Amino acid sequence: MATAKFYKDLTREQVIERLTAQDIRTVLTNIDEGNYDFLADIIQGNGFTQYNNMKPDDLEGEYVEREDRIQDLIEDGLMPYELD
Repeated sequence: MATAKFYKDLTREQVIERLTAQDIRTVLTNIDEGNYDFLADIIQGNGFTQYNNMKPDDLEGEYVEREDRIQDLIEDGLMPYELD
């Protein structure tokens, strides 16, 4: 059975994986700079909804907002791990 596409040619799981990878990269970069605010906000849940718990429209909106930056990071090999 084929996996349903969620956004363009990506599945919902791939969208979540890309958003997560960018967040992890942001956390690592900020920590290297001595800034723990983003990590603290995530842990405390300040303004964050887990991607798995987002409604489809909200998840798509989040991805659309960050899509260009995510694609640049992928193309430049700057994501913290390999993506599907």
